Amino acid sequence: MKMKTRRSVLVLLILLVSIGMLWSAGAGEQAKKVELVHWGHTQPPFDGLIARNINTFMAENPNVTVEYAVFSDADLPNQLLTAVAGGSAPDSFTIAGTQAARFLEANMLVTIDPQAFGKNTIDEVIAMWEDGAFMGAGGYFKGSYYGIPHELSNYCAWINGKHMVEAGLDPKNDVPETWAEFTEVGKKMTVDVGGVRVRNGFGVNLKTAGFVANIGFPLLRQLGAGVVDDDVTKSLLDTPAAVKAVTTFTDWILKDKIWDPGLVNDDREGFGNELLSMFLTGGAWYWGVMQSQYPGVYDDAIVFPYPRFAEGKDIGGISYGYSTYVFNSSKNQKDAWRVADAIASTPDDFIKEGLFQPRKGYDAELAAASLPSWDVFGADLKKSTPRPVTKHYAE
Repeated sequence: MKMKTRRSVLVLLILLVSIGMLWSAGAGEQAKKVELVHWGHTQPPFDGLIARNINTFMAENPNVTVEYAVFSDADLPNQLLTAVAGGSAPDSFTIAGTQAARFLEANMLVTIDPQAFGKNTIDEVIAMWEDGAFMGAGGYFKGSYYGIPHELSNYCAWINGKHMVEAGLDPKNDVPETWAEFTEVGKKMTVDVGGVRVRNGFGVNLKTAGFVANIGFPLLRQLGAGVVDDDVTKSLLDTPAAVKAVTTFTDWILKDKIWDPGLVNDDREGFGNELLSMFLTGGAWYWGVMQSQYPGVYDDAIVFPYPRFAEGKDIGGISYGYSTYVFNSSKNQKDAWRVADAIASTPDDFIKEGLFQPRKGYDAELAAASLPSWDVFGADLKKSTPRPVTKHYAE
């Protein structure tokens, strides 16, 4: 009897010790300290919103510490490349989709981890955002998903209503819908004095090749052509449709003469200074630029959808944006994705400050109230043209 009692006590002690060890292991795992670094581009007031979301995440996950650093938009790619070369890359970073191409093409990034978002499949993660958001913001690359959308914008067309009236046009009824109409309207608003160009009917930013590509690419896509296919493996420029698209663009200078590049080389600045009457590289954010830098033009500006070819596809201007990615060198990739999810979890806060975070569940009425001309931008965004994710895009 005593032997049985001793054995029972011994078994109980072993059981208690085992339970204690399991509990300690679990608690240790729970308390495991995770240190993460996230980089982004500075853009007040969004820096504060992102920092707040990160702080909220850390409060809810006290074992995780996130260091958040920002750099200028232009400097961030080089800072990242330097960090990678030195073996000190951050765990995650938010960058423009086209700028992420160099990291994607070098196989430095990991695909999205659905479990970090509480999902089982990548399709479930994609369903958390608006249709086309991953393509537009640069999160899709060669058949896989590498980045979650952080911000999404699109280009629409802009025209000066006062210039239309001066040219005998009706700002309500004569806004161009086709590229042929666009050219004719541009001719009527072009002004030469004594054989000298003083106002272009239209203009393009010539400071970088990217702006030319941003306009030319939708023209190509509307005619069923393109620069490269979605997997960035095959050129699409050697077709009659591509020739027509490119010729339409060059004719604005050479034949139609609605654009004299010698007058002004920055279309947004030229529009603000009334040196040109139409341009094609403005997002909803340009309203804020005008309000602060060119208030005299603000009330005369009209936003309209990208014109289409009469015989072409119903495709608008480019969509573009920023995505958040995770380096494959990160030792805590799942937690890094969890931070990325937290950063993008408050779309209405972004919208209140003028940026569109395309996560489902955003307040559509708030977007209409906070983003000027959202009726035009939002509608054309659904028909927009995602830019190919390649470091050779501008080339």
